[in-house]
Amino acid sequence: MSTATNTSVPDAVVSQRAAQRRATAARTRKWRRSRAAAGVPEARDVDRAISEAVSFQLQRVVLSTLNADGPTLAVADIFRIAVIALVRDGANREEAKKAVRSRFEPRPEHKHPGYAPSITPTRTGVLMKPKRDDAFHPADVAYLHELAGIRRDDMNP
Repeated sequence: MSTATNTSVPDAVVSQRAAQRRATAARTRKWRRSRAAAGVPEARDVDRAISEAVSFQLQRVVLSTLNADGPTLAVADIFRIAVIALVRDGANREEAKKAVRSRFEPRPEHKHPGYAPSITPTRTGVLMKPKRDDAFHPADVAYLHELAGIRRDDMNP
């Protein structure tokens, strides 16, 4: 019996599980190396590049002349800048474009009526409860309703 784990699991089972974890880790390292060699960016690198692109565009907009409606960000510019940042950091251009495009794809949860934000909100404006005990701030609820085109007098009692 294993004294290191202080359970009734035999040492042979513990060793077998450890060997399985090592084998899985080795396969994962090999998979990541092959993707890196093909120029496929990691998901965290794509997210960082999109964040960098948004930050860059915000600085550009703030430094340029604002239109009458305020600053605007073009999704096409954010997409292109994110791809450029990934290529700068070693990604293959076509793989970078695929990866950024995948991050921009619609997410199923955004179609759920009670999700925040939702592109198909309930007409009552009812939202799922946040994961913490807190409720959404009333200003955030009003903003989500505004985005969805819900007016206060449209909501059912």
